[in-house]
Order: sequence, then structure tokens, then C-alpha cells
Amino acid sequence: MNTSGQGWGIWFVGLPGSGKTTLARGVHEYLRAQGHDVTLLQMDKCRKNYFPSPEYTVQERERAYTLFVDEAAELTRQGKAVLMDGSAYLVDMRQYARQSITRFAEILFSVSLARQCVGKRRVPRGRLLPTCMPRPSGDSRPESCSEGWGMSSVWILNLKWTLAQS
Repeated sequence: MNTSGQGWGIWFVGLPGSGKTTLARGVHEYLRAQGHDVTLLQMDKCRKNYFPSPEYTVQERERAYTLFVDEAAELTRQGKAVLMDGSAYLVDMRQYARQSITRFAEILFSVSLARQCVGKRRVPRGRLLPTCMPRPSGDSRPESCSEGWGMSSVWILNLKWTLAQS
């Protein structure tokens, strides 16, 4: 992996539970084992640094993603390789990254909402994840997915995932 001193960023994007964190960590470990200096930025951890007492408002979430991209962009300008792990649920967030990071790619993890509900019962406040709601007592039909904290039908309808490289 010869970057000729130029940094780059790869953003693993998709709904929570789709596997992006697992793969991002795996790629990070693999590249480091090969002797490459790679930074892994994880939105969940970065957000706590940006907002020590997060409130998980829409405005805070948007600001957190802006700071996340800015942090990654600064590292790439310093010639570093950066792996980014975060849902990036708005097109504008990913577009901002494309504009801010010269050598950039995003990888989409696509998992159906029904699959995401398997084994889920409750979702921490502010997480973008569908909740599984058990059926009323005595109803033997499978559980169903419904809107969860931080998730709305508008959020789902506005998902315009792209696999893009610039």
C-alpha cells in the first residue's frame, strides 16, 4: 500500500448492526499487522469525546458527524490513512466527507431492517436502530420492526446510500 505520502480515508457506512464496525476493526488490525500506520475513527467513541454528556439531539448528531469528518480530513492532510466507522445516515454527511478528503471512498453495508431486528429488544437512547416490538401476549407471529429512538420514516425514506470513490 504505497500512498506516496498522501493520506486517504475509507468510510464504512450503513445501518447499525450491519457489520461495518466488525469489518472496520478487522481491516484496521490487518493493515497494522502488515506494518501500516492506520487510524481507526469510530463515531460512537468520537462522539463521546466531542460531547462528554451527549443529548442525542438531531443538531448534536449533525454536529458530531461534521466534527468526525473534520477530524478524518485533518489526519489525511497530515498524510495518514484513516478508516472511519459510522452510520452516516444523511447523504450530506457523506458528500461533506467526499469534499473534505481528497482520497476518499465509502463502503456501504446493506442489511434489511427485518434482519436487524433479530435478537434486538431495546435500543439505547439516540441510536439509529430499529426496535423490535414483541407481539401482544398470546400472539405467536414473529416480532416486527418498528421505528426506534432516533429513527423515523423520513430517515428511512431519505437513505440514498452510494458506493462512491473520489
